[in-house]
Amino acid sequence: MPNTVEDSFSYQNSTGQSQVFFVEPWGADYTVLPGQQLRLQVSGEGAPSHFSLQHSSDGFQLVWEAGSSYPDVFMDGVPVECGHNREAKA
Repeated sequence: MPNTVEDSFSYQNSTGQSQVFFVEPWGADYTVLPGQQLRLQVSGEGAPSHFSLQHSSDGFQLVWEAGSSYPDVFMDGVPVECGHNREAKA
């Protein structure tokens, strides 16, 4: 019987500024407003996912390693799509 794995990453924006998360390798972006929490979750069969995180003046780049499926993304527990709050950062 295959092993079902669930991996997640959470970020609470406790800064006074909007923060952009770029999710690679899919090229997705999510803007986290001050006080919001972002959660990315991957579940499925196989080995656990691995990711790396980089921070720059443009935001955060979260790279999910090979073998991962696209994560479900939640903002304060509510599912969101790519580009969420993008206009707030502009």
